[in-house]
Amino acid sequence: MTCGTLPAVDKFLCSFQRRLPGHLAGIDDPGHAKTIKLYATWRVLPRLRARAERSHITPSVRRFAAEQIKHATAFLYWLGERDTNLASCGQIDIDAWWTENTEHGRTCLRAFLNWAIQTRRCPRLLSIPAMKVSRRSALSDDERLDALGRLPTDTRTPMRPGSPESSCSSTRSP
Repeated sequence: MTCGTLPAVDKFLCSFQRRLPGHLAGIDDPGHAKTIKLYATWRVLPRLRARAERSHITPSVRRFAAEQIKHATAFLYWLGERDTNLASCGQIDIDAWWTENTEHGRTCLRAFLNWAIQTRRCPRLLSIPAMKVSRRSALSDDERLDALGRLPTDTRTPMRPGSPESSCSSTRSP
């Protein structure tokens, strides 16, 4: 790949593709496995490939793609526990999932639900609740300078393992 003989391949894209069959094999319901495979093949992987063509896929992008698959799988099982399925899923089911799950879980499921609606695997009249975008207010100059002043001496500030700062710590394990 370095010499240009082989096309460049993104290692995180390969990692995702390598782990997908294991996830699919772990799904007990063949219908769920088929739905997740279709979703991964036609929605998640094309987006990862497009991202890899534009720039490198970061570990967090790869992790989010895996989380989308994980939450879509969990949603299908959750529907089964409610004695329903994706084809008969109603707005009450979507709303119940939204109230029972975290913002991250809802964000991860959003693409699956959009895909399911677009491909007519669930009712087209479903409404997916809007994402909440919350931003903290910016620190004032005094607050920012105060935080920067505490940074070198505050023992509660997490250090990245292997960074030069963490090697100065007396609690470092061998």
